[in-house]
Amino acid sequence: MVARYANNSLKDDPAGGRGAVDPNVKAAIHALEQALGTKVTVQESGGKGKIELHFFSFEEMNRLYEGLLRAKF
Repeated sequence: MVARYANNSLKDDPAGGRGAVDPNVKAAIHALEQALGTKVTVQESGGKGKIELHFFSFEEMNRLYEGLLRAKF
C-alpha cells in the first residue's frame, strides 16, 4: 500500500522537506507507528524503496525483531 502511493522520497520528516506527502502515505506511516509503537520512515525513489523502523534501545530492537518473526504476511 505505501509503495503504491509514495511518489516522493520520504525520510525522517514524512514530507522529506520536499512538499506535501500523499495523505495515504501519511496515514500508512501513522498506522505502522501505532501498530509497532516506534517511529517509522519511508524512502521511495523510482517505484522502489524501503520502510525503516527506528529503535532506541537493544530491548526495543529485540521487541520489534520478535514481533516481525511472529507476523504473518
